[in-house]
Amino acid sequence: QGPRAPAGSAVVPPRASVGVVVTPEESNPAAGLHLQLTYTLLSEHYLPEEPEPYLAVYLHSASWPNEHNCSASRRIRLEQLAGDDHRPYTFFIAPGTRDPGGTYHLNLTSHFHWSALEVTVGLYTSLCQYFSEKEMMWRTEGLVPLEETSPSQAVCLTRHLTAFGASLFVPPSRVHFIFPEPASGMNYVVLLTCSVCLVTYAVMAVVLRKLDQLDVRRVRVIPFCGKGGRFKYEILVKTGWGRGSGTTAHVGIMLYGAEGRSGHRPLDGDRAFRRNSLDVFQIATPHSLGRVCKIRVWHDNKGLSPAWFLQHVIVRDLQTARSTFFLVNEWLSVETEANGGLVEKEVPAASEAALRQSRRLLVAELQRGFFDKHIWLSVWDRPPRSRFTRVQRATCCILLVCLFLGANAVWYGVVGDAAHSAGPVSTRIPLSADTVAVGLVSSVVVYPVYLVILFLFRMSRSKVAGGESPTPAGQPVLDIDSYLDPSVLDSSLLSFSGLRVEAFVGQMKSDFSDDSKSLTCWPSSEDTLHWPDLLSDPSIVGSTLQRLGPG
Repeated sequence: QGPRAPAGSAVVPPRASVGVVVTPEESNPAAGLHLQLTYTLLSEHYLPEEPEPYLAVYLHSASWPNEHNCSASRRIRLEQLAGDDHRPYTFFIAPGTRDPGGTYHLNLTSHFHWSALEVTVGLYTSLCQYFSEKEMMWRTEGLVPLEETSPSQAVCLTRHLTAFGASLFVPPSRVHFIFPEPASGMNYVVLLTCSVCLVTYAVMAVVLRKLDQLDVRRVRVIPFCGKGGRFKYEILVKTGWGRGSGTTAHVGIMLYGAEGRSGHRPLDGDRAFRRNSLDVFQIATPHSLGRVCKIRVWHDNKGLSPAWFLQHVIVRDLQTARSTFFLVNEWLSVETEANGGLVEKEVPAASEAALRQSRRLLVAELQRGFFDKHIWLSVWDRPPRSRFTRVQRATCCILLVCLFLGANAVWYGVVGDAAHSAGPVSTRIPLSADTVAVGLVSSVVVYPVYLVILFLFRMSRSKVAGGESPTPAGQPVLDIDSYLDPSVLDSSLLSFSGLRVEAFVGQMKSDFSDDSKSLTCWPSSEDTLHWPDLLSDPSIVGSTLQRLGPG
């Protein structure tokens, strides 16, 4: 172990980093600069589970170099310090590659877990010269010092055979150790981030809880429309999800069966026929209609926004549990030229081939994916009859964010940061194989926990029972879980003969007598209210109403 040229020393704690700034005085440009680092252990205690610890040293002309942006690096182990070769712990800056008056930065990072290190930084210069007899002076042309030069021996490379010599000089210099600031007891950035997340979640939970209660209050009551009768039919009306698809007008329907007609029935309910809504109604007839083969649906063009985009209607015979689908996908509006400005439409029953059209299935599945399956988008516009409430969806969102924050915090400091390199901006994007691997590992750790919580929420049943609050007379109240089902109600219209019909397999929890009363919103007598005559009367559907487009 050769002699040293100490210029300064400092103690590096275990698993810590210390910066060093070396500012040598100006010297001959033909001289080479040697930066030598040695260290001793301050504790002889050894942990056998820590194999081959070392001191990592990174050299650069910019402050705080790391393994990505350094110009040179060394991993100095204890056995290397005891050897005769000094090159493993010495940086050599060759002539012509260094700034004679420049500053050099070292990053000393200890990879010892069990002992602090006393690190000594030394430097010296080496200069090789020959004596020119013509000029009678020492010259440096053709002579270059090599990195094998030590403080006791100079090694030079020459291109001519002349009398030459070498000098080793320890220049006056300043070695300044920079210790990182001690970590504070509390990270205010982390505290602020967590506080913002919790406050945002608390505010959202209050608002979303209120919206969930409004949904439950609306869907727990199934309006019974029109006169009573022995034969019951359930009608599901799906309004489109585009902007302005809902209507403020009153809606009516007539069922045509193989054995008769239902007559005109008004469909009315609390907050019915809004955008992306699925409204359920019940009607009754004194005689069986047989297989329903056609419907007629209309509205009275009343209100500020009467235009209505009707997506589809499902009619279910409660006696036979047979469901019939009627596909509409049209605007019922006086301003729509495609249907001649009509606000009524006769729709035949859809065939199985029409229901299985790939374009229709794609649109239906996309709609279900956006408004029910997508955990973020469905927080605000989820299906009202879904068991998965808005508060539960928001809880899953904030849980996913917090899990990823925690998983990424575990990797903080493990992956190197190349953002401080001196290269162009395009090379500073923190995307590398390490960061991609960290993202994949974090996802593998986070998503199983998230998916379990998501599954439990989706499978949970509503705590709201049908008899918890009084309802108006004539409005039958059903167990909410009979209708909070993520199948045909709020998914795509993929339920017809040969496919699943999950939402209505169970029997109704309340029966309705023949003298059940209708909602007191329209006269239910067919003799006093004849819809075709009203719709053809220009005094009612004329231009006296303000016209609003479907947008």
